[in-house]
Amino acid sequence: MSATPAETPSLLAMADATSESSTPSLLNKADLSGESSTSDEDSTYVSNPRRAKWIDRIAVQGPWDESTDPLSLRGAPSLPMPVEVSDKASLAPFFEHLRKDGTHEAAGDGAAGSEPYYETDFLEFKKGVLYADGRVDLCKMVTGPRNIGDLMYSLRSNHFAKHFLLGNNIIGPTGAKAIADFIKETPDQFETWYLAGNCIDTASFSILVDAMIKSKVITNSATDVFRLIEHLPVLRTLDLDQTELGDDGVAQLFRLLAKHEKPLALRHIYLNAVGIGAQACQAISDYLCSPHCGLESLYMSSNPVGRSVTLLGPGVKSSRTIQRLSLQSCGLDDSASHLLAAVSGHSSLKVLDIGQAYATEDLGMRFNWITDASTAALENVIRDTNLQYLNISYTPMTQNSLNSIYGAVLSSKSILWFYAQPLVKGGKSYEAVKAGQKSKRMLQQVREHLSANVAAQYDGKSYQAFENSEKRFLLSPRDVRFIDSVYRNRDAGLARRGLKELQKYWAEGDDTLWRVQHELVFTREKGGWMDYASDRDDVGRW
Repeated sequence: MSATPAETPSLLAMADATSESSTPSLLNKADLSGESSTSDEDSTYVSNPRRAKWIDRIAVQGPWDESTDPLSLRGAPSLPMPVEVSDKASLAPFFEHLRKDGTHEAAGDGAAGSEPYYETDFLEFKKGVLYADGRVDLCKMVTGPRNIGDLMYSLRSNHFAKHFLLGNNIIGPTGAKAIADFIKETPDQFETWYLAGNCIDTASFSILVDAMIKSKVITNSATDVFRLIEHLPVLRTLDLDQTELGDDGVAQLFRLLAKHEKPLALRHIYLNAVGIGAQACQAISDYLCSPHCGLESLYMSSNPVGRSVTLLGPGVKSSRTIQRLSLQSCGLDDSASHLLAAVSGHSSLKVLDIGQAYATEDLGMRFNWITDASTAALENVIRDTNLQYLNISYTPMTQNSLNSIYGAVLSSKSILWFYAQPLVKGGKSYEAVKAGQKSKRMLQQVREHLSANVAAQYDGKSYQAFENSEKRFLLSPRDVRFIDSVYRNRDAGLARRGLKELQKYWAEGDDTLWRVQHELVFTREKGGWMDYASDRDDVGRW
């Protein structure tokens, strides 16, 4: 029995693929985003071989001084990861299987498999995977402009696929037009569109929005983003990570949302590495104060927020729906205590992440620097809320202050996951040694306490089982399951084990992205699409 639109969870991810390393919760996982969570390397229960490097990098930075070290408010560059466009032959078997209305059941050259952790059956081809839940997975298989038309043609006759995963495929304007045409013809076929890392520009995005708002199930223009949110009745999860929306763009979007006088379906929004500053913080806060705001998750890590975090306080305090708030590596200092005061006593907040993001330096952002001055505020948050997840990560706090926070954790019946470690271990003085010894005892008590809380809330489940399953959905909405990709998860797993190096930057002189962007160009004056390459000698044909 098919679900009605109101019953169907919907997700649109436009994030740039290079943000995968900084959004664990969305992009797999396996880590990851998102995601807006720390990886298992930050777990209290897993040894952390990178700890020394983390300490060095964070300590060298120190507190962020916005006056002498200003950051751009445009957001991190929205470039996809370096890839090579696939040849047609390597994609043909999968496309043919889709064209024949194939499912996840064994057929042709496909190899049957099962998804790790979730045990979802799938059929895998040389390039392409089809899962039992209807996910079409071509993440990192790189159709490019030359193959996107064949892919969309093959899907027109397939009635099984429901979730479209095309991360890091650099399809460009050509691909955006092909997808828009597909949606116009079959508006209700797909519920999820994962289009990160595809060189989709402002004009292309506008064309996609025009097509998508006619769909009943789909759940770099701020006005186009607003149109999408306003007109899609079941769009619950929207990922805009690293899309260069900028402080101005985010502010414009949330001002439009705040003026909207009816409830919207949007519940979860990813705004990591988009350039959020003072304007956007104020506009976000204003929307959170709106009686029509139903946001449950707000992921805004790796942004130049700094002391503008104080502007979020009134909105967070006013919201009765917000459950997840992530502010990793936003250059926060003890002015964050104003936000913590607003959070204290909050009725709905479950997740608070003020830790450090692994991609901080890659994205040109700044680590958080929260000191002993915020100790009391953090204790109040732990004691006076039903918080289930708190990440402070590596901090310049003294061991005595951390011990006080550990004590607050031990008093909480709700908290399930907690992480905080000092940047500098204690000295050799009597007081320092005593604090260190106390810390060791208390950390063991914290581990036991968290395990007991998990067992109580999850019917006897072990802590390890919790970390491998329910922890992910504490951090992220369950909608993210529909963008899980075996390709991303495999690469991330190999990278974590040091068996594969993920390339972040394109080689100098590589013109792939230029050719992708100029394969087709939309001209509003002519009212349509033109083949830009057809009359240019300097544009290589695919």
